[in-house]
Amino acid sequence: MIQSTLSPYSATKASLLPRFGVGNSAVRMKASPKNDPRTLISLDYDGTLSRHLPSVTKLAETHRDRFVLHMNTGRTLSSVQSIAPQLTLPLQFLSLMNGSMLFENLRGQATPEWLGGLCEEDEQPEWRAQVFQETGWQAPKTAHIVNEVLNAEFTENPKTLPTGKVVKLVRPWPNEPEYRLEGSPETVASFGQALSNRIILSLQKSGIQAHCDTEDKKNGSRELQTRCYSFMPARRDKASPVRFLINALPGIQKLVTAGNAENDLPMLLPTHIENKPNHPLLCGLNPSMLAQVTLKGHGTSVDQQSNDLAQEIWQTIKPSTKTSAKSDRVRGCLRSTTN
Repeated sequence: MIQSTLSPYSATKASLLPRFGVGNSAVRMKASPKNDPRTLISLDYDGTLSRHLPSVTKLAETHRDRFVLHMNTGRTLSSVQSIAPQLTLPLQFLSLMNGSMLFENLRGQATPEWLGGLCEEDEQPEWRAQVFQETGWQAPKTAHIVNEVLNAEFTENPKTLPTGKVVKLVRPWPNEPEYRLEGSPETVASFGQALSNRIILSLQKSGIQAHCDTEDKKNGSRELQTRCYSFMPARRDKASPVRFLINALPGIQKLVTAGNAENDLPMLLPTHIENKPNHPLLCGLNPSMLAQVTLKGHGTSVDQQSNDLAQEIWQTIKPSTKTSAKSDRVRGCLRSTTN
């Protein structure tokens, strides 16, 4: 693991990553090698874990010693905290903004309590030092620069452009490097691109290498488009924290990755990540996504109507020996959860 020597991000907490676990579980796993988790499970939230939350929670509670559970989402910290009460499954790691930030549940807290108390300063220190060294990324500084540009641009909101077209700025999470624009599709496309380019340039002048991801949001209107703009460190995606965790957790032998959208492809497409076999699970029936994942000759499609994410995870992590009666009972519980 990289040891931080960077003064802006000196580590203030001892990471339990090398001990393979969090909280009291780290000590128990170290003392009982047969319970060492060998699988890293990295799950997208929206459209993936959100659709299978009860059954995956049941699986995680029943077999928490068999795998390391990592939620890998494009959401910001504020957005995840808004859904924290729903997340009762025992999360050990959380990644935000498509691989920009990584948090470790150091004390083994209940997930809602852990998520609710997080702030940027709690980011996993080795990860944060690595990202800072490579890109100059600092989340609070980035958000401040984004706000400066937006405040200068939107002296009035909605804003009337010289063309007479109107565009509206929406900030669900004002303290995050993310915003939304509403307007006609052509206005959002042209004005939005120019605005995000100016923000990227301002970040570069401050020593931060970043890129912007966009996502169109449903708004119930045929005339108006809502597009979300999220800024994140350059050369980072959802596979980045997966690679980091594999290298930090030496007992990992295989991966299960699950997602449903384009931003999940970096962790779904590889047959191996850091030389560990990857077992991707594609949630939903998006034809474009199905084609891209199945062209690689691996992966399983998870259709909520016919199978369940928890069942597919269990098929991957269950013991390779003859199925025991206990395993049969577990699968029965999973099936009953989804019915």
